[in-house]
Amino acid sequence: MYYIGRGVAQDHKEAAKWYRLAAEQGYADAQFNLGVMHSKGEGVPQDHSEAVKWYRLAAEQGHAEAQSDLGVMYYIGRGVAQDHRGSGQRYRPPLNRIRRRAVQPRRHAFQGRRRPPGP
Repeated sequence: MYYIGRGVAQDHKEAAKWYRLAAEQGYADAQFNLGVMHSKGEGVPQDHSEAVKWYRLAAEQGHAEAQSDLGVMYYIGRGVAQDHRGSGQRYRPPLNRIRRRAVQPRRHAFQGRRRPPGP
């Protein structure tokens, strides 16, 4: 709520406080969100190694976006030593799952039609 300002004034510092409380208790979404905030420097000092720490904790719980972002951090060498080979193993499988989810509804949306309607 505080991060996007839904129902309250937007306050990234307050959002970081609540995400940290949840992240320290093991909530993968909170760990991922805290990683994003550290990566961007929103509400907390920008610290890529801290972002990697939180991405890794969420990724170990199977959080697909965290696995993807962790892979990107390894690929570009931000907050960790650059590792192109290891990065692919970290983010390719979750991206494939995300793509499958994104494509599935489209298959059903045009069921019974020869082709999707054009512009």
